[in-house]
Amino acid sequence: MAVNEDHLLECLEVAIKAGDSSEKRRRKAMDTAAWKLLDKPWKGLLLVALDKEEAKTEEGNNRSSSRRMRSRGRRSRNSSTEDWIEGVEGLLSSTASPGYRLSAMLVQRARLGSKWSPAWDTKLEGLRDTCLKGIHPVWLKMAKETPLLAEMSMYPKKSVEKVSTEADDTWIESASFDSQDRIALGLWLQQSFPFQLTAEIELAIQNISRGFNSKGKLPILSDSLDSLSGDAVLIRGLCRIGIGDEGAISDLSELSQSQQNIASVAANHLALFNLRRGDLSSWDTCYNAVGADELSEAMRKQAWAEIPDDVELSSKELNKGLELVEDAESQRALSWALLAALMREGKNDDALELISSLNIAQTNRMGLIIELILSENPGEGWSNLVHRMETEIGKFSDDDILLMLETEALPVHLRALAGKEVQQRESFVSADLDTLALDVFTQAGDAIQIGTILMKIDGGAATYPHRTILVYHLLPGNADAKLSEWVEEARPKAIEVLAKESSGVLSETSIGLIKLLEGAPADLDGIQRRVAANREAIRAFNQCRQALLKGGDGLVPADRLEKLGASIDNSSLKGVELRLFHAVLDRLRFNRAIRLLEDHRSDHTKMAIDILERLVGKSPRNRIVDGVRQMVLEHDSIAIPAFAEWHRLNASSTSWYQIITASIEESRGHYLNAARSLHKASLDVEFSFENRVRLARRALIAYAHAGKFSEAVQMLESQQALTSALTGLFQLYLRVCDDAQRQQPEAAKRKIMDWIVQTETFTVEGEDGEIIEKQRKIYPSDELDLLFTYPNSRNLPKDLWQGRIRAAITHGVRDNRRSQGSKLESQFRDLLRDQPSVQEVESVAGEAAQLNPTQGLMMFERAMNSGLFANNEMKALLRIQNGIYRLNESKLPIRTRRKLRHLTLKPLILIDTNLLIDAAKERIGWLLSEEGGIEINAHGSFHRTVRYKAEAGMVELSIPKAAEFEFKSMMGNLERVRSLFNDVWIDEAQWNECINEKSAQMVCAEVIKDYSTWKPGANDFEDDEAFEQQTIDFMVEHRDTYWAVVDGKIANSAQSLDNRTEINGEVIYPERGDRDIMRDAAMLAETTHKGIGAVLVASRDSDFWIVRRSLEEVFGFGVVRTARELSQWV
Repeated sequence: MAVNEDHLLECLEVAIKAGDSSEKRRRKAMDTAAWKLLDKPWKGLLLVALDKEEAKTEEGNNRSSSRRMRSRGRRSRNSSTEDWIEGVEGLLSSTASPGYRLSAMLVQRARLGSKWSPAWDTKLEGLRDTCLKGIHPVWLKMAKETPLLAEMSMYPKKSVEKVSTEADDTWIESASFDSQDRIALGLWLQQSFPFQLTAEIELAIQNISRGFNSKGKLPILSDSLDSLSGDAVLIRGLCRIGIGDEGAISDLSELSQSQQNIASVAANHLALFNLRRGDLSSWDTCYNAVGADELSEAMRKQAWAEIPDDVELSSKELNKGLELVEDAESQRALSWALLAALMREGKNDDALELISSLNIAQTNRMGLIIELILSENPGEGWSNLVHRMETEIGKFSDDDILLMLETEALPVHLRALAGKEVQQRESFVSADLDTLALDVFTQAGDAIQIGTILMKIDGGAATYPHRTILVYHLLPGNADAKLSEWVEEARPKAIEVLAKESSGVLSETSIGLIKLLEGAPADLDGIQRRVAANREAIRAFNQCRQALLKGGDGLVPADRLEKLGASIDNSSLKGVELRLFHAVLDRLRFNRAIRLLEDHRSDHTKMAIDILERLVGKSPRNRIVDGVRQMVLEHDSIAIPAFAEWHRLNASSTSWYQIITASIEESRGHYLNAARSLHKASLDVEFSFENRVRLARRALIAYAHAGKFSEAVQMLESQQALTSALTGLFQLYLRVCDDAQRQQPEAAKRKIMDWIVQTETFTVEGEDGEIIEKQRKIYPSDELDLLFTYPNSRNLPKDLWQGRIRAAITHGVRDNRRSQGSKLESQFRDLLRDQPSVQEVESVAGEAAQLNPTQGLMMFERAMNSGLFANNEMKALLRIQNGIYRLNESKLPIRTRRKLRHLTLKPLILIDTNLLIDAAKERIGWLLSEEGGIEINAHGSFHRTVRYKAEAGMVELSIPKAAEFEFKSMMGNLERVRSLFNDVWIDEAQWNECINEKSAQMVCAEVIKDYSTWKPGANDFEDDEAFEQQTIDFMVEHRDTYWAVVDGKIANSAQSLDNRTEINGEVIYPERGDRDIMRDAAMLAETTHKGIGAVLVASRDSDFWIVRRSLEEVFGFGVVRTARELSQWV
């Protein structure tokens, strides 16, 4: 208990210096650290001395006057300090020092007075005898302060032992714990120390101990610990370790170098602390720790967790280490060391199993991961690891990302993912990294990333032409709109550069595949060599090659394409080559779908839709998206749900989404939804006027099928620019049905009668016998008969329309005598309502044919289209119809024959210049190489279809003089011929070697010969002036339409106006050559050439197509611009 006596002495000496004032003495004592360390009974004895307490007086007061006066002004306490003195019973059994027990009993005897038990005197005498052997100096000083303890002055003072700074072995052994275990450290600080410490230090240690034992922040070390010396420095050193203060290093280093027993413990603590802070020089010490104490165990565990790179332990040893370590962090570190050991020992399967449970994004582990990937053949474990790298790429550190990017042997798609991170993270700013990333993206064929980098580079297309073309063909459909626009503008610049220098960073195979996609002649030998190892692939590829050779149709059987695709996936192709090959296959599939759509057979349409469905269901490329969109726009019957879903996810705000969903709604019979979607799309000025008209017409037809004629009429009236592009008869149909639906029969009848009204001039004799010419309106019933069947041929709802026409026939012409032909028409309609016989049809139609051959022949046509007759009856009707036709053929102009589809009559096709140019371009390509490219234009095969049908004897072909002149003029100018390939990757040297004036003229002559199977008669164009005026009148009537066409052409090229012709001061009408073709077609439609059933103009020029319905209605000739449109005539 000398410690308590030392603390009591310190408090007493400080208090005495405050003077005689009890209050001041108390305050001084209580401000000391020693006071805080004293137990309450000891504090009570000190207060007796500080208050100079005296024995009880007769009045029973045992307090001095000063004490009495002080107490008056204070609040009463819950317990008096008198109670702090330990009771006699406790003192009798206490093991405290004799000086303390005797002093306390003397105070209790004085306070108890008569309550003191004489039995206690015996014990008191015994304590006195013990104190005679010597007491602590404090009791002698206490005796001087209070009379109650005066007796203590008579006892001898015990000499103070010299303070030792060395610790005993027990205390040293108790320090063998993990000093980062704050609970263990706190408990260790609570034990007594084998050397004397000042009260201030003891109090500081107590506070530190409580801090370690409690949760929350670590304690702050008192500066008083700096005064520790000798073995006591271990206290400061371990406390510093506990709070992570590197000052512990100097403390422990000093102790570990001493010659005392404490050196070993200090050295172990120092080794553990250094290893934990990353100093691997102490790893051996920790690893070889052999003790069974907590400190040794912690050293060994930390050694397992911090194995240096240059230390190689076996997997067996490391597995033992994993059994020892418990904390997650150490287990992770040891697991990575085990992974390295397994790889060194060639146990890659075990390594892959182990890494599946590790955090691969842990910093500085990428080198090991890459080594494992490169050392293992692809399998399930390998694939799982690669997949994890793909999904967790964003978690890797910058250093790990850079290592992935720079490791050339790593799978290219992983390097590309690392490249994306480089582009996205602001921490990467090096231009060299952009170049490296660009190379990696090129190897991977990542069009978005390549394009994104090239967009940032001034002159990127010219600097990197190969990559620009690559982006053009591989860019996905959901790419950023700005990137899509950039590559469209950049492609011509890249092609211009490549024409002069075709070699570059891409492989021979990649270049060949891109040329195929470009529609340019390509060297297929290099591509064939890459797939030669796979027998199935080479067989399928050879079939593809045959289709692309000169004379091939460009089509490959679907099963061969699928086999080739599967074989390619299992070939040595990867990265950009694999992507390009799949792009080629997709283009071949797309071309097959186009060809299937060239006729109207439902099975072909279904097969085409199946192909397109698959193409757009797997992240389609931009080129495919554009192509399929065009197909949906041009073909009303194409409904592709997968394409609608793609647009919902990627382009739901575009008009294309409206168009594609409208096609699906139409296929399901939801016409109103379709009509409103198409109506909305037709207002989008991003579409050409031609396409807006197409959409508007589809919307109006859908409104009609939905029975919403009022909405259709409102649409007509709100879009005046479009109405002029629609036939007047179609508009009449909509308005009449609207009136009928709104219960306005008179308005409907008036519109019908105004449509058929004719002015007839007749003469009468005047009063003086003179002949006077007069005019009157007549309403030919035959015209009403023709109107009656209008919806049938156009698949439009007919009930409202035919009801109004029937009413007009019955009541509208009562003032006009019905013709015999009209009566026969009514009789024929009544006949078709029942189940007529062939003879009944022949009777009525034959009689009608005698009056009007066209009417009679059309009755046969309608009968065969009615679905009322069996096959043998159909043959009989056709035989009768054919006989009547042969008798009257010389009287029937071709324009009246175009609806006689059952007769074996050939259409006469007038070939416009654009088809001739397509044919010439194809043949020039063959001159450059017999292995042509893939057809990249949805309409590009039309010229072949026309020629095939002519060769098969299904059509006749003729080139109008205007088209022939324009074509020859172009082919005679090599610069213009070369301009046909401005958008195709052609090597300039190869061009100069193969193409010259002679070869161009040879191609020109071949094309003209192939597309001229029929010559017009000498008198066919005699009345050209009259027809010229008719075409002028027609164009003026469609003035608004041509204004819209011109606006669209100007938007694409400001030079478009240069070729327009002038009528009535407005330079908006078709160029001279197109007007001549239009006039020639109108004249030929009036001729009666044998075997010709229709006159068609094959042209993609919007000047023809936009008014094609009106041209057919007014002049009797049709316009076709696709093989599908042609199939309706053949």
